[in-house]
Amino acid sequence: MCRKKILFISSRLEATNKNGAYIVSNRNYKMLQNVSEIKVFNVEMKSKIQRILNIIFLKRCEGISLVDENKIEKIIKDEKINIVFLDTSSYGYLCEKLKKKSGIKIVVFCHDINYFLYKSILNGVKNNILEKFKLKKILKNSEINEKKSFEKADVIITLNKRDSKLLNQKYKIESTIEIPVSFPNKNLDGKLDLFKSNIKNLLFVGVADFFPNMEGLNFFIREVLPHIDANLYIVGKNMEKYREIFENISKKVKVIGTVEKLEDYYCSADAIIAPIFSGGGMKVKTAEALMYGKTVFGTTEAFEGYELDYDKAGGLCNTAEEFIEKINNYIEKDNIKQKLNQYSRDIFLEKYSYNSSEEKFKEIIENIG
Repeated sequence: MCRKKILFISSRLEATNKNGAYIVSNRNYKMLQNVSEIKVFNVEMKSKIQRILNIIFLKRCEGISLVDENKIEKIIKDEKINIVFLDTSSYGYLCEKLKKKSGIKIVVFCHDINYFLYKSILNGVKNNILEKFKLKKILKNSEINEKKSFEKADVIITLNKRDSKLLNQKYKIESTIEIPVSFPNKNLDGKLDLFKSNIKNLLFVGVADFFPNMEGLNFFIREVLPHIDANLYIVGKNMEKYREIFENISKKVKVIGTVEKLEDYYCSADAIIAPIFSGGGMKVKTAEALMYGKTVFGTTEAFEGYELDYDKAGGLCNTAEEFIEKINNYIEKDNIKQKLNQYSRDIFLEKYSYNSSEEKFKEIIENIG
């Protein structure tokens, strides 16, 4: 049987992104590469002026332009593409064009339901009038594009039950299949002694300038850290910009910032914190922490979509009091020197490794027709 030709369209495949979206997009690409012939169209970052024009006048989202859409149509025709895999739900105008002109099969992958993601971010912006205006426009564009995408898609992939429910709630359309975040398995051979300290070391991993990350860090440093006997290390792209601010709040805070390899930091940490209160989809860093066999203390949002025993993995904490109580109880345990949480590691291997999602991608491509 002839292998189907897929055009994979994404704005997230630049490895320099160093964020959760890249990790999931790269997973999607690798899974499809295993089951079909695949060509990639990378939606590149535009200039600031182009982005403004695209958002305000053309109602486009996530960097795609009319020029990109024309290039994509040409590639589909020239390369005899059978399936378009959209690594976002935000390219609705493109979906509309493709269905009208070619009737090609379209798969839409939802990193989250963008309407609700931007709504939650907008609700968190208080005094910045310009930022509010921009987010309101993006929110409206997301709503328009998602509606078009979902109406034209042959297959809709969501990450979890919550996103499937939100999809149906907003657009009255059902998800075809849920494929949660997954990671390639790694050998746990990182360094264990990066943090030279006599007290316990907690780790937060996340990119800077993303509202849910900054909101969660500010909460944890101000409301939780003063009441626990532990240091907090912060690792993530561009977090070094906030070194002075965070370290001035508490001497227990150590901002590392951008790093080439996260492995040594995960392996050296006694536990991971995930104080995330807003956002959508699934938190990729939760799966990553489980992959490294770490104890994780996180909010309902941080654990959204993960099927596990919170107490065995670490703790479900939605208030400062819950974080303080559960982390202090953990610190007081006699086995605190054991940095590997075998339960977390086992749950990862069972449910959130690449092996757990490969068959689902294969099934989609085989059955799409």
